Amino acid sequence: MIDLLEGIPGSGKSYEAVVFHVLPALKKGRKVVTNLPLNVEAFAKLDARYPDLLDIRKEPRPILGRWDAEAAGRGESCFVLGDFEQPKAVKVTQKIHGMNVQVTGVLDDESDRAVGEFEGRPSIKAPAGTPLFGHVWDFYDDWRGEGNQGPLYIIDECHVSFPKENVRKGRGTPDNVIQWFKLSRHFGADILLMTQRMNALEPDIAELAQHHIRVMKALFLGKKDEYVRKVFAGYRGGEVQVNIRQYKSQYFHLYQSHTQGSTVIEASPSDLSSKYVRLKKFNRIFYAVTALACVYAGYKLLHKPDNNEHAKAFKAAVHRTPEGHKILGVAPDGSPISEPYKPPTAEQATVKPREPEKVSEASQEPAKEPEKKDPEPLEGKGVHIVGWASYKKVLMHSIVLSKDGRTIADIKASDLVQAGYEYQPLAECMAYLSWKGQKRAVTCDAPRVASGTDTKPVVIEDPAARYRAGAQHQPQAMQEEAEYRPPQYQQHATMADMSKVGRTARLVDSGKL
Repeated sequence: MIDLLEGIPGSGKSYEAVVFHVLPALKKGRKVVTNLPLNVEAFAKLDARYPDLLDIRKEPRPILGRWDAEAAGRGESCFVLGDFEQPKAVKVTQKIHGMNVQVTGVLDDESDRAVGEFEGRPSIKAPAGTPLFGHVWDFYDDWRGEGNQGPLYIIDECHVSFPKENVRKGRGTPDNVIQWFKLSRHFGADILLMTQRMNALEPDIAELAQHHIRVMKALFLGKKDEYVRKVFAGYRGGEVQVNIRQYKSQYFHLYQSHTQGSTVIEASPSDLSSKYVRLKKFNRIFYAVTALACVYAGYKLLHKPDNNEHAKAFKAAVHRTPEGHKILGVAPDGSPISEPYKPPTAEQATVKPREPEKVSEASQEPAKEPEKKDPEPLEGKGVHIVGWASYKKVLMHSIVLSKDGRTIADIKASDLVQAGYEYQPLAECMAYLSWKGQKRAVTCDAPRVASGTDTKPVVIEDPAARYRAGAQHQPQAMQEEAEYRPPQYQQHATMADMSKVGRTARLVDSGKL
């Protein structure tokens, strides 16, 4: 697992790394490889095993062979010991006797390529200028713990060892180092990378991190002995945890946070007074005042006078009141306060008859007759929708009037509005019709006109024939005439209307959709 630890100088990175990473690993018997300036003697006082588990690096390790990243896919070791790569030949153009001549040669210094011995193995000195943990052989270690667990690598100022290429122009992180980080789980290794600015770190390595920890001093909170720790999910992930940790002086002797000398006492700004600090002071005052108010309210609640005791004292005072006196109150010593009782006079005792109430002139006025409302023009008549048309989302209805189950007239919605009605179309076959606040529903329920056939004609009474018979005073049976009527349709709109509208229109057959 790879973790990132970021913080400006003096923010608590070393304290966080030593207390929460180095010590827990040593307690589990795990080897720690680091470039932190740890005090080995102080660790030895804690446990005699700790010095053997600490590997404090100060310079890069020598090359012990050849790195083969593809060997991991074959189940073999990527570190091929004793098999050294030959120096690569390059072509160099030199000017000899005024002529440009290409010379093929090796640029490696032969002294650097000299084979030596390191821990009983043949080795070659690391190339000049290689930073600590700057090449893949700094991560070769054959130590294994329980469960084939490898060492814990804690690398301080990791942006120096693994710089971003555009930050360190001309020198970036070698490919074999990036490959090792991608294969670190194969070696059972865990890594904690510490830096001041994560943007200076090689992105191919930073983006492999599982956690990104940021630390800063809590001076803005008015706390000099604490620091804020935030944990993010990966390099660019969201915040998952925030807590405040306290510096404990018992751990300070385990490390030296400044590598250039002894610990420096850092001055803090004396005029720092953040909004948080001022708010915290206000909260303390507010809580103190609230607590005093609660105590006072509780005291008053517990020491309020007992109504039962007062009632008992009043009852006792009543018994002690002399005859012919009426009690007015109770003195503090419990004695009654009274005065002689005076019976009411004859005038006071006489009950006067109640005078009749005077009736105001306003009440004598005759009640005004309620204002007569305008009669509804279509009162007693049915209103029905028989067709609809729409144009630009405007719904128009074709309407008929009915009485006694027969249609009597065709009108438009505009005619109803002109007559004083409020017409509100709701859907193709539904609307509201209101007159002076009274609302009724209008639907496609027009009366159906019966249709006759050849064998069953429609029989219709002729009022004119009856009138003629009555005028002539000739009693005769009422004539019934048969008339054949073809099926009739009630239309939404005329064809001329539909041609003018140029939009959707439907026909309704006898009031049915």
